[in-house]
Amino acid sequence: MVTLPFSSLQLNPSLAQYLELTPSQSNAIQRLMSDERRNLQPLIEQLRTTREKLLAATGSGPAKEKQVKALAARLAKLIVANSRMQARLYKLLNSGQQKKLADFKRASDPLSRADRQGSLSSS
Repeated sequence: MVTLPFSSLQLNPSLAQYLELTPSQSNAIQRLMSDERRNLQPLIEQLRTTREKLLAATGSGPAKEKQVKALAARLAKLIVANSRMQARLYKLLNSGQQKKLADFKRASDPLSRADRQGSLSSS
């Protein structure tokens, strides 16, 4: 799974420095992340509980489809919530910072790296 910048709901100091965030932007991003942590905590707990049940159920045989679907549904909600938070965060950045962040995401995405390496080796 690809980890997006800010998906840990923590402001990484080196990323903040790379993006050249202003103190105002850093504070706004930290507030956004704090709010998101509070909002996502119940969903994260549900996901953890469902995952534990799934692991317990699969210990004695194949996973039950209902449990797998429940885990997938909760995981999908978490992904959507993270995507919304990323969109709100993106709006706090100026155009130069947005470009830097897009470049950073592209460079840190293992799938993008594999695509680039594949296109380089086929040339």
